[in-house]
Amino acid sequence: MNISKYNHYIEQGESCIIFNAYTVSFLITNKRDINKFLLMGNFEELEKEQPQLFYDLCKKGMLIPDFFDEKATYISDVMDRKFSGKTYHMIINMTMDCNLRCWYCYENHIDNSVIGEDTISSIIKHIKLKYDKAPFELLTLSFFGGEPLLYKEKILHILSLINPIASIKGFKITINFTTNSTLLTKDFVDAIKGYHSTFQITLDGCRNIHNTIRKYKDKKAIGSYDRILESLSLIKEHLSDYELVLRINVSPQTSVGLQSMVSDIEPFLDPQRATIAVHKVWQVNEKKIDDCIINNFVKECQTRGFVCTYLDLKYKLCSCYADNLNEVVINYDGRVYKCTARKFNEANSCGFLREDGVIIWDYTKLMNRMNLQIPERCINCDMLPVCSKRCSQSLLDEPKEFCVLKEGYSKVDYIIELLNNSIVSKKRAK
Repeated sequence: MNISKYNHYIEQGESCIIFNAYTVSFLITNKRDINKFLLMGNFEELEKEQPQLFYDLCKKGMLIPDFFDEKATYISDVMDRKFSGKTYHMIINMTMDCNLRCWYCYENHIDNSVIGEDTISSIIKHIKLKYDKAPFELLTLSFFGGEPLLYKEKILHILSLINPIASIKGFKITINFTTNSTLLTKDFVDAIKGYHSTFQITLDGCRNIHNTIRKYKDKKAIGSYDRILESLSLIKEHLSDYELVLRINVSPQTSVGLQSMVSDIEPFLDPQRATIAVHKVWQVNEKKIDDCIINNFVKECQTRGFVCTYLDLKYKLCSCYADNLNEVVINYDGRVYKCTARKFNEANSCGFLREDGVIIWDYTKLMNRMNLQIPERCINCDMLPVCSKRCSQSLLDEPKEFCVLKEGYSKVDYIIELLNNSIVSKKRAK
């Protein structure tokens, strides 16, 4: 037997919390037994004197057989996922227009831009061709933009064209929306009840601050904060098969009054289906954000029964959907991309969707991405399986190695946040 290289030990008085980053499991036990048996390698003695502890350590992957190479197995699973054909993930940019004007948005808004019938027809042909060449079990359709719900009827039209194909071919469909949700309606919610749906919706701080940041394109319109809460209510009340990520953008400006948001949002979220995810606005200096405010917000959300992440450890075989071969972004104009976190311009394009449904890839760009390797310092890190890691776009932009863990936080901080969220998840499952 061997001790897992992904074990982490956190001493709490006479107790010890063991966290394993490969199995994403926790064990709380007596510190003396860990020091006496496990850390000293007295495995036979441990099995004789503490058989239940020995069993738990083995079950949770904290004590492993001699032959088992965790790192090699994890890397093998990463490669399987990277080239897996079970899921085909298509992201459709319905438009580059948006009804809001947020200062930090990286996209170039194009007024009145909209996916046309020609592009929709090519998408449908492509799905048929893709399945016939390499059958998949699940088609995940993500609607992105711009603001995709500017064109709700076109989204429903696309779904209506794909449904018969799914029925004939035998694959399932799930749908995702990255949306500001200000245009969500009950009619639309009713129309997507037959799908498993996922929403990512964003708030920028408390009501007063949010409304100064997430302004409408139409300057006469006001109050996007309350409109978003109404949409959260629509989802909660009228959908049953869904997941929701409520993203809270933080900056020095939005962190003021952050904790007061918890009471605002609580009535509009189902803790069984909603996760609250805190993210720094990427353009601001992280050091200017008060970590204490964020930590208190996270703890308050967890106290009220919500999974809330800022450090965000979880088991990951890929950092981002763009790392996987079986993923594509189709822009409204037929251009093809892999990443949604960069401008949708010609320089970043990886190809185009032909009229007959064939994607003509820029082979060099595609293979440069797919040939990227996990950086050596990440490969050898004892947090590898649960760390967000560097995504392929980040590695293309900046090959130099660096750690993605946030400055000012230790591994223990990351593990404790995950432990607290695990406790919340277990409580709400009862």
